[in-house]
Amino acid sequence: MARVAVNPQIVSVPSPQGLPLVKYTAEDSKTWKKGELAYFTSGTITPVAGTGVTNVFGIMAQTQSTSTSSTEVWVLELIEGTRLYMFVMTNGSAATADTAEIGTAYGVEALNNVTYLDTGTANGQFKVVRAGSDAMSLRDSYADMDSAPGLVLVEFQGYVS
Repeated sequence: MARVAVNPQIVSVPSPQGLPLVKYTAEDSKTWKKGELAYFTSGTITPVAGTGVTNVFGIMAQTQSTSTSSTEVWVLELIEGTRLYMFVMTNGSAATADTAEIGTAYGVEALNNVTYLDTGTANGQFKVVRAGSDAMSLRDSYADMDSAPGLVLVEFQGYVS
């Protein structure tokens, strides 16, 4: 049975206080699920949609059915060095976790309210630290963590200027 991909999961944060939880105005007419990654556009926060996003700002802290231009939402702001588990896609298709990706930074993409690492986008904000099978060997014994969609441990590299 294939695994069901979920939104990124926080593994560690380089701050003893955790990630800052801040309220921002949402982009009009958007929906998202808790845990989706988000970025700023025209002064509002919006969930990642499509492929090749390299300007992620934070993680949506609540589910939203439909936003209006006055909707305020809670966002966990990412801090450089934050580590997360993320499932892998390449240009819109589920992909495997390859050890050749280790050390490379990629952008992200979203499909059906789930944010994935997009290995089709170079020079992104999320550097692959290791494949899921290496990070969770016990879990890998009953579920191949490298098969599509592959699971990787990534580190947030900071914001794009």
